[in-house]
Order: sequence, then C-alpha cells, then structure tokens
Amino acid sequence: MRIVPRLGALAAVALALSACVAAPGASPDPSASAPSATAASAAPSAAPWESPAGRKVACPPLPLDPSTGAMVASIELLASLGDDAAPCFGTAKLQVTGYVPQPWGLGGTTAYTYSPTWLYGMFAGASMAAGRGQDAAGIEVYAPPSLGSCDGTQLADACVLHQYMKQWVTVVGHYNDPAASTCTATPIDATVPPIPAQDSELACLRHLVLESVAPFAATGPLPPVDPGLCPVEPITVDQLVEGTNEVGPQYGLGCLGGRTISFTAYVVPGVGLLSGMEQVTVEPRWLADALNTGIVIAESATAADDATGWLCPFAPYVGGYVTVSGHYDDPESLTCREVPAPGGPLLDSAALVLTCREQLVVTAVAPAEGPEPTATPPTTSTR
Repeated sequence: MRIVPRLGALAAVALALSACVAAPGASPDPSASAPSATAASAAPSAAPWESPAGRKVACPPLPLDPSTGAMVASIELLASLGDDAAPCFGTAKLQVTGYVPQPWGLGGTTAYTYSPTWLYGMFAGASMAAGRGQDAAGIEVYAPPSLGSCDGTQLADACVLHQYMKQWVTVVGHYNDPAASTCTATPIDATVPPIPAQDSELACLRHLVLESVAPFAATGPLPPVDPGLCPVEPITVDQLVEGTNEVGPQYGLGCLGGRTISFTAYVVPGVGLLSGMEQVTVEPRWLADALNTGIVIAESATAADDATGWLCPFAPYVGGYVTVSGHYDDPESLTCREVPAPGGPLLDSAALVLTCREQLVVTAVAPAEGPEPTATPPTTSTR
C-alpha cells in the first residue's frame, strides 16, 4: 500500500462508485466485521443437511448480535447458499448489512397474476448488494405491507428501501414466512400452464422477509484530533489540506467522522500525478487504492499549477469550479482488504481498513461559481 504524496494546496479525494468510477470487483458485506456480533453461535447446526436436489450442504454457524437477537450473516454467504439458505436457518432472525443499489431492468411482462404481490412474482422484492460494484454479490429482500412493500419496484415511494437508495442499511429478516402458504400464481389465459400450489409456496418460503430496516454507518474509534485544529464552516479545501499536512491522514476522519460535508473546489486539469507501481492488490480498488483512483482538486485555479489526475464525474468540470459533497468513514471501508497472493499478506488488515476510513468519498458533484475565470472544460476525457 503506497501513501498518497502530500500535495500542498491540492487534495486527493477517493471517488465513490456511485459517482462514476469503473465498477470494482465484488466486496464483502461490512456485517462480516460488525463489532456488535459475539462469538456465540445461534445457528441451528453446522452439520450438513441434504437439499431437495440431494446435495450435502454445510449450514454455517453464525455469530449473534445481542442488541437485536439476530444472527449476523453476510450477503455473500446468503447469495452463495441461494435456495439452501431457507432450510439452513429456518425461521431464525438474520441480520444483514448491505448497499441498496439503484435498480436495473424494471420492465417486462408476466404470464401470471401473483399473490401476495409483495412476496411473490417477478416484480416483488428489492435488491441489496455486498458493495457498490456491479459485480458485487446480491440478494433479494421482501418487505411486507406493514413496512411499506416493494411490490413493483424499490423506486416506488412506498418501498421501505426507497429512502435508502445508494446508501448502506442493516436489515433484520427471516425465511419461511407464514405468508408463503398463501402464495399463488394464476395464469392470465388458458394457454399458460398452471404453477402447482406447492411450487408457489416453496418459492415464497425461500424469500428473505424484512422485519426492520435501519441506516448503517461505519463504526469504530475515531482518531484523536485537537478540536482547535478542526475545520470550521464554511469548510474549504485549504482547511482540509492544511489540517492533513499538520495532523496526518487521520485529520478528516478524526474531526468530521462520517457526517456529510460540502465545499467548493477547483478541478485540476492534467493527468499523471496519481499513478504508481503496484506493490499489492487491494479491494475495493476505488476506495483502497486512492493513489490510482483518486481525484485531485484545489482551492482555486492559482493553487493548481501542477498537472494532476482526474476521473469522471469531475471530467465535465475540469478547469472549472464545483460544489463537492462527501464524507469520511464510508461504510464500505469495512470491506477493504488485501487480495491474497503468494507469499502471504503484506498489509496489516486493521491498518488498511483505517486507511480506507480516512478517504474522503465523494457523493455528489455540481457546477459552482468560482472566485476567478476558469478554463474551458475539455470535450473528451483523457483517461
């Protein structure tokens, strides 16, 4: 892991995938390291059971979160178990943390009328993912009407996950919901073959039904920083850079935690500063490898004499001013890890997670007026 060089009046910013970085590989669910989980197992049994297809499946023991009374599972685990998750865990409460993506492919038609619509059918349910990347493991979750069902699409205002779009949440839910016994699929006309009632019930038993949804934030001690050194409103790039130069990379995290901040910045033209030789491979790359994926911004055009690297969504504004919103302590920082390689790990895992928590993750960019005329943005990207 390389250290981003000090840039004087420039600031290196880790760019969130939701703001147009190329999709990283799958990243594990932050719940895998949830500090509230204990070592005690609440799983029914770790002994293999035989699936309906005759396969032997190992039902893994899971830690228990005493605050919710639920077993802590990861999205990657549930996705890997697939249809075997329901018989593995029965009706036990499961706690899962994941990212709510903007849904894709919401169109289509169906040859059946499904009931209940919140639990059954191609338009029932909503997606949760193990990370922001398009290749991240994902599962479908189903919200009953008491929570605000997501039948149709999670874009609907009534869907409980709608308010958390492109955010991290922790949910508690269960398989084998009693409502599965009412699941039916009625053909729209006589040319469509019927679906046996037992098949409809089995399909619904395999669905993870939500009991609660809450926003998730990265947890862990914040680095100690003298409050007198922390930025004051309105926050500026210069404050962030000067504080980092004086205190170190923990400055933003220690002062601001995970709260959202906004400031005006100049998008530096040019390429080449944020690049280097790979020593180790880390994931998710967009967050853990800031030297190769970071954005460089400055307080003003006069502070941006050096050629530096930039990526979309800043590309339309290069050579101009923008309003940037973002935060430190991003929930996905808990997934930062070194990709296994021959010879064993080179990085301390806890230090890597802390490094990721210290990155400023951009959540929104918009054009802004600056204190001076700016260059005309290029029409095409150079990267």
